[in-house]
Amino acid sequence: MSRSGGRKTVMVGVKTEQDFKKKWKELSNNGTKVDSLIIFSHGGKEDGKGVLYFSEKRKMDGTVSNSDLKNLPKLQYNKGGNIDVRACLGGSGNNSVAETLSDTQNVSSTGVSGKATFSTNPKQHNRISFFGRSKKVYLDAFNRSHNNSSGDGKKLAPQSFSPND
Repeated sequence: MSRSGGRKTVMVGVKTEQDFKKKWKELSNNGTKVDSLIIFSHGGKEDGKGVLYFSEKRKMDGTVSNSDLKNLPKLQYNKGGNIDVRACLGGSGNNSVAETLSDTQNVSSTGVSGKATFSTNPKQHNRISFFGRSKKVYLDAFNRSHNNSSGDGKKLAPQSFSPND
């Protein structure tokens, strides 16, 4: 936990679907006031709707479905509070994770607009070192590989949502 400019930063690590739902409920029950909630996860689409993927555990498949997202308890957000979804397809299309959370949590949100990958540069894809040599690492969608095989590697603009757009 750290403090900056009167704001408190809390990082919560989760590995499983069960952990994600439990920690979200704890934030709700504790009355934590949220300025910005950033989700780093695997993501995708199932039946055309955004989902998050975590490790499988205790008879759970590891998937936080769009229906699960809609049923998460509402958190308390400070004025200007927002959600940023850093997961593959987090903001892509209707019923994306970012759009669903914007509507159900009644806050603005942004989400990655394609397949996400790690980079050492926030604006241009630059492959990270898997041996711990990369000092700064960013997770975003870039105009390359799965998003565009002949792309220039520049960052793809995230998709933004307002509640009930």
